[in-house]
Amino acid sequence: KNAVGWGPDSLVSSSCSVGCSDSWSTQWPVDSPPQAPSQRSGSFPVDTALEQQLSNVESHGALQVVVDSRRPRLVGKGVVPRASPPEDILRHVVTFLDDGEPCTVLVRTRSGWVLLVWVPESAPRWAIKAFRSAGAANVVKAWLNGASVKELQASELDSGVVDALAEATTGVLTAARVATRLEAYETYFYSSDGLDLTRSGAAAAAASHAGLLTACGVTVEALGRLRRALYSSDGLDMTRDALRRELVPLACQQLSPERLVSLKRFLYG
Repeated sequence: KNAVGWGPDSLVSSSCSVGCSDSWSTQWPVDSPPQAPSQRSGSFPVDTALEQQLSNVESHGALQVVVDSRRPRLVGKGVVPRASPPEDILRHVVTFLDDGEPCTVLVRTRSGWVLLVWVPESAPRWAIKAFRSAGAANVVKAWLNGASVKELQASELDSGVVDALAEATTGVLTAARVATRLEAYETYFYSSDGLDLTRSGAAAAAASHAGLLTACGVTVEALGRLRRALYSSDGLDMTRDALRRELVPLACQQLSPERLVSLKRFLYG
């Protein structure tokens, strides 16, 4: 993973509530940092480096916060600078969402912040509790000093939440913009040179992924280049099922097809 915290997959509204009132007894260390806004609103120690990042939160376009399981406390994992274009901020946020690791992601908007609580169902139970019941998100929220915050919860990457993030960060992901690419995505997913789905399967895949692909700036041409690298025998030689499962998430991470092939050759000679 690189400096902005690459990770993959999916978002759908979750029924979890952020910082609900259930008690949760922990044996976490008490050597917490000096009193800060976050410490007054939750029981989570905050890593010193994260404390500094939160103190300078105005310099960030997005900030990912996770729980360090080795010494349970909140730590920063991925940062996107405020100067980044809105589309780049959104693309990096999508890659923060690692299926196995719950996190809170602060995303700058035109008028405040989006606080995205990412809690995949496949995550370890202690980590799910940290974000659903123990108030980790509230600890982060307390550092925003009353700024406007819109909270979202998600457990799968789905175009609905991506659309909400895109609208909040860029204000340009309109239904018309997605519609202009919907037919092209459907045609590609149906094509034998694409994912070779049935007509109904291609339509469903396009409807599900058009918002995400559009928000991440992924064209049909880019899908084609990545498909060749993943599926061809002189590339990664994926199975068709693996290709259908991985193409969209990998495309949204803006992976270079050439670098993927070079990495495979390096590893396997």
